Amino acid sequence: MTTPTIDSVAGATAVPALYRVSALFYGFLRMWRGWKVVLPLLLANALIQACLTLIPVGAGFSAVFLVTVFVSAVLFIVVGAVLTAACLEVAMGSVQVEQIGARLQSNLGRFSIAIVALAIVVLVGLSFYTWPGLLLAALAPFVTLAAMDGAGNPLKANFKVIAARPVRWFFTMLVMGVIALIVWVLMAVNGFFVPSWVGSFAACFAGGLLLWWWQSTLALIYRSVR
Repeated sequence: MTTPTIDSVAGATAVPALYRVSALFYGFLRMWRGWKVVLPLLLANALIQACLTLIPVGAGFSAVFLVTVFVSAVLFIVVGAVLTAACLEVAMGSVQVEQIGARLQSNLGRFSIAIVALAIVVLVGLSFYTWPGLLLAALAPFVTLAAMDGAGNPLKANFKVIAARPVRWFFTMLVMGVIALIVWVLMAVNGFFVPSWVGSFAACFAGGLLLWWWQSTLALIYRSVR
C-alpha cells in the first residue's frame, strides 16, 4: 500500500517518481547532479560581481555606473539561463553540457524576454508595497522554466502547472517565503559586518546556491506535470 502524497490527496494527477512528501528536500538532493556545470558558474559570477563593486562609479547615474549595472544584469541573465537549463535536466537525470548547450541555443532569447518581463512586473509590484511584488513572484514561479523548455506561452504553461499542483505550489511557495525572510536577515547582517567586495562575493554565491536549490525544486514540480 502506497502512502498518498500531498498532490494525490488534493486530487491532482499521479505524480511521477520525481519527489515524494517534500519537493524541496528532493530538489536539494538532485540539484547536485549538475554541480560540474553550475557550481563553477556560480563561483565565477560571484567573483565578477564582487569585482564590479570595486569599480569607482562616481556620483549619480554616471556612464560607468550604467555600464556596471548593464554588465551585472547580463551576467545575471546568462547565469540564470544556464542554471535553469541545468535544472530541467537535473529533474530527469544526469546533466550533460551538450544538452544544456542545445537548450540555450534554442531558447535563450525566449528565456531572456521572460526573465526581464518577470523582473519588471515584480519590481512594479514592489514599488507599491512588499506584498504585491511577492505575490506576483509567487504566481509565476514556473515561467522561466517553461521559457527555457521551449513553451510557446510560458505564462500559460506556468498557470497550467499551478492548476495541476495547487497544494504543492502553495506549500512550496510558503516554505520558500520563510527561507527568503531568514536569508534576507542574514544578508543584512552580512552587509553590515563583512567588508565590501568580500561581502558581495559571499552574498552573490549564497544567493546563487539558494536560487539553484529553488529552481531545481520547481523543475521537479514542473516536470511532474509537463
